[in-house]
Amino acid sequence: MQYNRQSLPDMQIYHTALPKGKRDFREHHHTECEISLILSGEGVYVIGGREYAFSAGDILLFGSNEPHCITEIMGDAPFDMLTVKFEPKALWSGTDSEATLLLKLFFNRDENVPVRISKADAEAKQVSSLMLEAEQELIQKNVGYALKIRILLYTALLGLLRAFGYEEGAHTPREQNTACLSLAMDYIGQNLSSDLSLEEIASVAAMSKAYFSTVFKKFNGISPWDYITIKRVERAIMLLKTTNLKKLEIAEECGFRSAANFYKAFKKVTGKMPKDYL
Repeated sequence: MQYNRQSLPDMQIYHTALPKGKRDFREHHHTECEISLILSGEGVYVIGGREYAFSAGDILLFGSNEPHCITEIMGDAPFDMLTVKFEPKALWSGTDSEATLLLKLFFNRDENVPVRISKADAEAKQVSSLMLEAEQELIQKNVGYALKIRILLYTALLGLLRAFGYEEGAHTPREQNTACLSLAMDYIGQNLSSDLSLEEIASVAAMSKAYFSTVFKKFNGISPWDYITIKRVERAIMLLKTTNLKKLEIAEECGFRSAANFYKAFKKVTGKMPKDYL
């Protein structure tokens, strides 16, 4: 169960509470990256096919489209997890192109960048404090809170990057690429119900299809088509919850041209079927 959800464009901060016991693994996919802080409780996460035990004070990092699921909650303390969930665009769409270095924590991680950061690591306490401060900023909404939250996120991720794998000389992508990519992603979001083509989207970014696909995955950790499919399914979930449209009407509204493709995509992205959201 998720609660205390607070949102900004491209970012959400919320808590997750789960009952004690074992849970089935449910593969699901999303376009956002996540940094999660275990506030209380202990259990087991399955991430990329591997099990990771966690307890209060630990921090976990998840890249976009990285399969992960809590499969067991144990111990006497109630489970409570604070998550900052954000689109990769939150790190590369600003004026400071050097912030794209932070993507290394989530995409193409090497052995130096852990999925689970133990509370015993020096950076864990500082990152925990920054995440809790970001949550309070979003709740209180004082002047400049959105900027402060972005600064806190950058500070937390930069601390982790320096501690776990930053190397001088890392490539900083050209600002022109990110500006054009942002235009293309806005175009996708405005045309999810249409028959989008890779050629059409790449032309918005003024790139060839091959180069656009490479740049898109570099900055988002996911292919253009996987991104489009996830966004279409997310829109379908919203319509299932908020309208009385029939499932096939929703499928068409979200750009799926057959029931088979709709149900297949829905199952792949959520691990569930549309009826489970009614």
